[in-house]
Amino acid sequence: MEWYLKAADQGIANAQCVIGSLYNIGQGVPQDYSQAMEWYLKAADQGHASAQYNIGILYYIGQGVPQDYSRAMEWYLKAADQGNANAQYNIGSLYRNGHGVPQDYSRAMEWHLKAADHAHANDQIDVNLLYRSGKGGPAVYSQDLEVILNYLPHNSLNLPFNRVRDCGAQALAKALKNNLTLTTLNLYSTSIGEDVALALSETLKTNLTLTTLDLGYTWTGVNGAQALSEALKFNSTLNTLKLAGNLIGSDGAQALAEALKTNSALTTLDLQNNLMGDKGALTLAVALKTNSTLTTLDLWGNSIESSGALVLSMSLKTNSTLTNLYLQNNSVGDKGAHELAWALKTNTTLTTLDLWGNSIGDSGAQSLAEALKTNSTLTTLELQRNWIGDKGAHELAWALKTNTTLTTLDLWGNSIGDSGVHSLAETLKTNSTLSKLGMMEVRH
Repeated sequence: MEWYLKAADQGIANAQCVIGSLYNIGQGVPQDYSQAMEWYLKAADQGHASAQYNIGILYYIGQGVPQDYSRAMEWYLKAADQGNANAQYNIGSLYRNGHGVPQDYSRAMEWHLKAADHAHANDQIDVNLLYRSGKGGPAVYSQDLEVILNYLPHNSLNLPFNRVRDCGAQALAKALKNNLTLTTLNLYSTSIGEDVALALSETLKTNLTLTTLDLGYTWTGVNGAQALSEALKFNSTLNTLKLAGNLIGSDGAQALAEALKTNSALTTLDLQNNLMGDKGALTLAVALKTNSTLTTLDLWGNSIESSGALVLSMSLKTNSTLTNLYLQNNSVGDKGAHELAWALKTNTTLTTLDLWGNSIGDSGAQSLAEALKTNSTLTTLELQRNWIGDKGAHELAWALKTNTTLTTLDLWGNSIGDSGVHSLAETLKTNSTLSKLGMMEVRH
């Protein structure tokens, strides 16, 4: 304290601010908020941003002075004008809570984003804390989105489970045309509807920065899928598109398939739960024969049966880029598994095949086991809940004696008994590559 006082007496603002903090917390001196305020004011009068911020704190809490949100705002603004991130954040909180100022969520977002910019704490801004409470969940309005994207200095914007409304489509599209930093936009389960998909599609035709777009469960529908497909024919930067749960059907799948024939940027396409059926699978399979960039295709829960599996397997024989194929919760059955196994004998790129819940039975497991004896690229095989019994387990165990690449085999929720488990256990004594074997719900 002695040396700080000597420096402070010479008008050094840093020393004055430190003395104020020592009195504030009671370190080396008795805690005295009035003395803290006196020293903070000396430093603040010289334009010391931290002192100005600390005065704002004292007024906000009411320590050494009567609690006064308006005076807190006054001092926060002085510090914020000098780039103090803590002051900028607190200003945002005052606007969000309506303390000392009229409640204003757009201004709150503006100040929080400025704080994040100066703090450089994270490349991802999650604005779920900056919402307006509304019936059924938070709601994000068009003016909020304009503020977010106009001030957003980082590359990722997450708005899942919000309700984007009040002409939000136009606001998003307009802001994205001007924004040059955003690479990831997550609107999962926002119920934005077809209009947003149409607006975003127009923007994607010229946007050169967005690489990931999640529109899962946003009710974009067939028209939205068709509009996005047209955009993909022009866009050269988007590599991940997620459209889960949008009921795009076979028509939407066909539109996307046409885009895949010419698009050379997309690497991940998530089409879970879209009721496209075998017809949709056929159009995508045709596109895979010529597409040379897609590495992940997720078709979970699309009512795909054996004929859909057949056309997909035919594509796998010639496609040399797809590495992950997810077919969970479809109905390919043992015939579909047989067709996919046939493709695995010659395919050299697929590393993950997920057939969870497809009722392939022992016969399907046997076909896949035969493929594993020669396939040298597959590392993950998901076969949960497929009515596989001891016979199927025996065949898979036998294949694992010679297979040297599979690292994950999940057989959870099947009908495998002690005999099947014994066969798999014996194989593990010699197999040196399998690192994960899922075997819950074993039948005794």
